[in-house]
Amino acid sequence: MTTTEDEERAGDEGVIDDTTNKNHEKASGCSTAKLAVLALVLMALIGAIVGAVVGTRKSKDDESSVQSSSTTTLDDSSTITVDEITASPADTFTTVAPSTPTGTLSPDTGALVTAYKATLPSFTQTSLEDDTSPQSRAFTWVTFHRDFTTMPDWRRNQLLALSTFYYSFGGNGWGRAVQNAWLDDTTNECQWITPAFLDSFSVGGAGTHNLGQDSVLAAGTTTAAATAQLPTCNDAGEFQHLSLSHLDVRGGPNAVMPPEISLLTSLETIDIRNGNITAVIQDLIPSQLGDMPKLTTLDLAANAIRGELPADVIGLLTNLQTLQLGLNSIMGEIPSELGLLSSNLQVLGLSSNQFMAPFPDATLAQLVNLQELYLSHNKFVGPVGAGFGMALTNLRMLHLNDNWLAGLPTELGLLTQLQELIADTNPMQLPLHPELGNIGASLRTLHLNGCGFTGAIPSEFGQLVGLQSLQLDKNALASSVPVQLGNLVQLTNLEFTDNQLTGPIPSEFGRLTALTSLLVGNNGLTAMPTELANLQNLVELGAITNWLEGTIPSEFGTMSNLKRLMLSDNNLGNTIPTELGLMSDMEWMYLNENQFTGTVPTELAMLSKLQILLLNTNQLDATIPTLLGKLTSLVWLYLHLNSFTGGIPTELGMLTSMEEFFARQNALTGPIPTELGAMTNMHKFNLRNNLLSSRIPSELGLMENLHWFIVSGNAHTGPIPEEIASYPNLSEMWLQDNELTGELPANLGSLVSSNNSLIVFNITNNPGLAGEIPAELCTLASLWFDCSDSLCGCTKCACNR
Repeated sequence: MTTTEDEERAGDEGVIDDTTNKNHEKASGCSTAKLAVLALVLMALIGAIVGAVVGTRKSKDDESSVQSSSTTTLDDSSTITVDEITASPADTFTTVAPSTPTGTLSPDTGALVTAYKATLPSFTQTSLEDDTSPQSRAFTWVTFHRDFTTMPDWRRNQLLALSTFYYSFGGNGWGRAVQNAWLDDTTNECQWITPAFLDSFSVGGAGTHNLGQDSVLAAGTTTAAATAQLPTCNDAGEFQHLSLSHLDVRGGPNAVMPPEISLLTSLETIDIRNGNITAVIQDLIPSQLGDMPKLTTLDLAANAIRGELPADVIGLLTNLQTLQLGLNSIMGEIPSELGLLSSNLQVLGLSSNQFMAPFPDATLAQLVNLQELYLSHNKFVGPVGAGFGMALTNLRMLHLNDNWLAGLPTELGLLTQLQELIADTNPMQLPLHPELGNIGASLRTLHLNGCGFTGAIPSEFGQLVGLQSLQLDKNALASSVPVQLGNLVQLTNLEFTDNQLTGPIPSEFGRLTALTSLLVGNNGLTAMPTELANLQNLVELGAITNWLEGTIPSEFGTMSNLKRLMLSDNNLGNTIPTELGLMSDMEWMYLNENQFTGTVPTELAMLSKLQILLLNTNQLDATIPTLLGKLTSLVWLYLHLNSFTGGIPTELGMLTSMEEFFARQNALTGPIPTELGAMTNMHKFNLRNNLLSSRIPSELGLMENLHWFIVSGNAHTGPIPEEIASYPNLSEMWLQDNELTGELPANLGSLVSSNNSLIVFNITNNPGLAGEIPAELCTLASLWFDCSDSLCGCTKCACNR
């Protein structure tokens, strides 16, 4: 019913129009006089109700929270309270209250309300005895729904369940858009939740919450992207999916899942993942969930839920197929009653909680239909028992990383449907089981980093021909690399850094043409085969800190997709192949700490995307190529600890993105080019121990982001420029062992007064410097200067002039 402003004012005065009187008289069949009296009485009652409704509507329009109620006695047995559906004093959040339905009550409505109330479960009727309970507020809202008298009981139950849920989760504190969508009797409840709504008003956008490597929510249809697309209702208008993932549902300080949720008899999904809920887990899993035959998914992951899993309730949820509780603060043990869910449970997510208990072998072994198990980032201790692997033959996903597990059973090799086995960061310190190779072609991901595994990489791993990612980093594996790994032709990621592996990188790796990442650093590997050039999809090749000998194969120049070539700290020698200049996508090139000789190939100037070029600690000589000035994307350029001669090319001044330039300990001569002042993003500038001479250019003062300024150990002359004496972010300035002269800059103290980052200031062994050290510098822990008749200051060298 639509009410005009005049009608609203009339309602406040208890008056209705003639048309209403005539219709009522016709329906009653009473005499005119009697009908008039009765009409006036009823009109007064209805006016009071409409006034309350109008007041609530107005409170919503004014975005205010008003608390009032009006009672109307409809017959001898029922009294209806018109609650204005606003926050009670106990509610924490208050924004916009939901609208009160605009329907009005007839005399027959009281009997209907009484009859409906009698059909409700006893737990609801008990809650209705408290006028402030969520159930009472929801019941009032439902009975004043515009369609209450005409809708079937199943829909009344549906509306009661949804409105009770709203109040139990502090709905008046939800965001404006959520409130505008819920408890609106002008819109069918099936439209209260839509994919567009989820996309527009979610926390960070539906499905955007980043859960990291473990991805405890990546479990079939329970992902945010999937649940957002599920239909809210079936064709009959019955609620099927309560999908509120990534919405700011909150739930006040202590949310409660009302038992009335069980009135949604067709409900299949409850998904409130990442809803900013603060609650005790016992309050979110009422026993009535076990009475819902169609409820198959309960997802409460990524909230602030605490407490222990309720043993007396968890075993009742026998219809569940998916139970997601990851990324919360649930603690204690996994109750043995969880094993009672064996008939249907397929997905169990408990990762990133605070469980601290022995690994629950016996309980989990009962879940024979389990396909996905996520237990990562807890404190489960002890070994994983043999029965676990023997029983869970349907398992596809197994995440056990970051626990205190002492070992894996050989029986995991029986899990021939397993697709992911992730058990990183567990103190196992045992040999790898060759039986894992029996899993066969189904396994896609095998991550066993940081477990202290000893011995060899089993050659049986070559049977895992479906593997796409194999990570064995940070263990104590000590053997040669099995050539059988060359059979894993679907691999895109192969990593075994930080072990004790020896011998050559197998030439059979040349068959792994799907590889995009090969990381084998920090081992004792001795040779890098030419066949690696076959890996045309490779993006990242990392073999730092090994014993690689020989040279870089020139064939590597054909690897046009390679972005990161990291070969630091090896024994590679000869000249740097000019063909490396053909790697058009190259961004990082680490060739430092080897034995390369000769010149820097000018062809490297073609690497227009190059950001990091590390050539330090080799035996390179000749001059620095001027063509390096074309590498305008360069951020780091390390040339130190070589034998470069000649001057610093002025063309390097075009590298305006440069942040770190190290060319120390070479044989560079001439001045520092003034053009280098254009490197305004420079953070670390180090030319120590060369043969540079002439004045320090004042233009270097333009490097206002500088942290390190190190030009010590040269033959620089003239005064310290005032322009470099006021770097706002400087932490270290090394000017010692030069031939600097003249008075100290008057503004030198600003190096301390303008920032708190300066740590080191060294001007020793510059006999021609004169003046008084500013008092601000005297506070530095690392201040060095030569006390003389012309240079003095601070307490150790008082000035007598």
